[in-house]
Amino acid sequence: MNAQATMARLRELLAGQRFRLRTEEDLQEGIARNLESAGIPFEREFILSPGDRVDFLVGDIALEVKVAGSLRRVVAQLVRYAAHERVRGVLLVTTRACAVVPPVEINGKPVSALLLLRGFQ
Repeated sequence: MNAQATMARLRELLAGQRFRLRTEEDLQEGIARNLESAGIPFEREFILSPGDRVDFLVGDIALEVKVAGSLRRVVAQLVRYAAHERVRGVLLVTTRACAVVPPVEINGKPVSALLLLRGFQ
């Protein structure tokens, strides 16, 4: 499965779920449970380099979770993750509408975001 297809599958799986969105840790736990239930292998807190640790590596997709933080810092993280050879795509799962951008490419790799709205999960 290519990176865009894997990211679409992850977006579809996670978009239909209810999560506790109080903290980033709550959301990460919910995502881990959903990935496990769906039989999707992943690694948590995967170290891409000494300065880069992605919340989840799902195959070759970096899945980053954000419920807070500046947009500038989030984008900088996504750019760094996309620069790694091991990563073929980046999916941001966030509760921050300002962090959601249309699907783009960074370093020739697809980058997408999934918005989870508080009060609806």
